[in-house]
Amino acid sequence: MHDKQNIKEGIVWSASNIIKELGLAINNPQSVVYWAAKNDVVIFCPALTDGFIGECLYEYNEEHPGFLIDGAADVFEINNSTNDVPRSAAIILGGGIAKHHVLNANLFRDGCESAVIFLRL
Repeated sequence: MHDKQNIKEGIVWSASNIIKELGLAINNPQSVVYWAAKNDVVIFCPALTDGFIGECLYEYNEEHPGFLIDGAADVFEINNSTNDVPRSAAIILGGGIAKHHVLNANLFRDGCESAVIFLRL
């Protein structure tokens, strides 16, 4: 992915692009990420750099500086995904950043018609 990055040509990876590449590389039919990648289903993960993947990126960039992730690309994509839909619903498991992105995207269309949110208190 680093070799394909070209800032001058606007080729910078978003979290969803990285997840798709990982799904294709996994090549395991037991993986949800694999099937999403094979069927061009976008998986958004606004906190991709949290946890182990963030640690891997840190270590990789220590040895190979310059690998960038475009954090705004997926925000743009998810916000635009609700623009032309006649109805919208959300099923949200847990709170935090993913919930914020889903609900914020729906604000651009005056909210969702329905939502189910499971929060653990």
